[in-house]
Amino acid sequence: MMDFFARFRDHYKSHEDPYHGATDLAETVTLSFGECVSSENPAVCPDSRKASHNLVRLQDGRTVLHVINHTYDAGVVELTGFRASFRTDERPSRVTLASLDFEADREAEFTYEGGMLEVDVGTLPASVAIVVE
Repeated sequence: MMDFFARFRDHYKSHEDPYHGATDLAETVTLSFGECVSSENPAVCPDSRKASHNLVRLQDGRTVLHVINHTYDAGVVELTGFRASFRTDERPSRVTLASLDFEADREAEFTYEGGMLEVDVGTLPASVAIVVE
């Protein structure tokens, strides 16, 4: 258990920027399976896959989409084939995926057309920060 807490500490120390000094963005975000989170009444969610998100702009100009997986069955159920899309001002030079569940940050494949960025996350673990530069 102590290994987990050490990894947890190290991850958030090395990824402090995406979690501080950000401004919420009102852009529409589309998740590959939709989005539905209701702790009061889970029956209102038509799909068993559930996630929530928060799109922010950092002080250095990067955009970050934080996604939290709320699909549970005696623990978090990783979701395969996960994609997210949202509008950005310009074509990114790179998109990185950061997660406590990854051994290291990953470069993400993405497409950019008509101001819309679509990011292929692949498998969504418990949570991921999609960092757009």
